[in-house]
Amino acid sequence: MDFYENYVWYLFALVLLVTNFINLLGASNNGSKSGAIYFWGGIVTWIVLIISFIFTGWIGGIALLIAFLFIIGPIGQRLTFVVFKLSHPNAKLLTYKLFKIRDEFRERERRTSSIESVMQVNRELDVYIQGMKNSVNAIQFFEDIDVDINKIDDIRYSLMASGAGEFVAYSVVRNPDLVLKYIEMEKKGLSRRDIGYEFLKGLEGVH
Repeated sequence: MDFYENYVWYLFALVLLVTNFINLLGASNNGSKSGAIYFWGGIVTWIVLIISFIFTGWIGGIALLIAFLFIIGPIGQRLTFVVFKLSHPNAKLLTYKLFKIRDEFRERERRTSSIESVMQVNRELDVYIQGMKNSVNAIQFFEDIDVDINKIDDIRYSLMASGAGEFVAYSVVRNPDLVLKYIEMEKKGLSRRDIGYEFLKGLEGVH
């Protein structure tokens, strides 16, 4: 690519970063306009990718597509996480890893019915919990905190019943630090409903 194509390529890369960030921000939030932001952000992103082939050629366009998949996209998601945390100060338990899982949950919910989504999560948790009960590390973890490993079933169903949601239950069950936090809150005398709310606040950022 010549100087002009290089300049245009970087310009397209910057525009892609912005549109991808807008798309992901819409996907991650629960505002009344979030759906529209997600929809139009995604459309504009793909339009920019297509147009980039015209202005930068096939090599430039393919290079931009690869950069989008492996560099621009992840940067956009990281920026979205930072903005989400700043705008949801209550989400103190939400890590970047859990934020990506949260986005996967929301995308699944958009593509399938709510019943299918819940059933899929429950199947995944069934498999994971069964694996935990046969894992030496998991068994040792529960022995170290002096709790029966079958407590994990109680935690899962308690969070589901409290209305915390599938994402919260999935995150807590699969995270030893959050399991420990659940047990600590229980020992402090918090009700199951209050514990569910604390995790909903800490992972979803609700008020």
